[in-house]
Amino acid sequence: MSTAETVRYVAYALYVISLVYAVVIVIPIITGNQISNKNKSSSGGSLSDSLDMINQWSEKADEYEMNPGHSKRIASLAKQIGEKYGLPKEDIDTIEYAALLHDVGQIDNFEFITEARQIELSERIRLEGHTILGEEFSRQIPNLGNAPLWIKWHHERWDGMGYPDQLSGEMIPLPVRILSVADAYDSLISARPHREALSAEDAVKELQRMSGIMFDPNVIQVFMSIDSDVESSRTLEV
Repeated sequence: MSTAETVRYVAYALYVISLVYAVVIVIPIITGNQISNKNKSSSGGSLSDSLDMINQWSEKADEYEMNPGHSKRIASLAKQIGEKYGLPKEDIDTIEYAALLHDVGQIDNFEFITEARQIELSERIRLEGHTILGEEFSRQIPNLGNAPLWIKWHHERWDGMGYPDQLSGEMIPLPVRILSVADAYDSLISARPHREALSAEDAVKELQRMSGIMFDPNVIQVFMSIDSDVESSRTLEV
């Protein structure tokens, strides 16, 4: 077995172990502490309770990633794009839920994302599991509609080279394609432990460069037509 194959095998094994650990131990602990037995039912629990949990875990995810307000900015931007498309209110609401919870799968699982260094290949492979963990966690919250699936797919790519299911083109639901662009834009303009933030102008250029590769070209065009200066303090209201 070559060195590259060995690294790939070990990285995959670590990813599987972290995924099983989170599903079997971490998520039950989190949901056991935060969600009543009534709310664990897919049909139980009030919308108010769901929104409280969404906002609480959105803030926790941003704190863990050391990027305060990230999820709320994405939610606001995704809503603006969705409204430009004329999406129905139900889809607009759901894409906001997905945006706010898109990184909950990272909480307490990937400490290396907070370190001031480049992420290693094995760590990047492990990190790809956060979308599956995010789906698993968000399914414990009632009244989210398709949001758990959209969370799972928010790193799929237009060219089919994303994860976890390698969806491509219009196989990826439009709300997910919108969420991907909003997430990428805010990530680019946000400083991270391992890199500096890009200017808004440079971030837009990067999105345009990846149009038709990572992102739906039509979504990029709609994104370009809206005001990208989103509010960082926005929160969902009941």
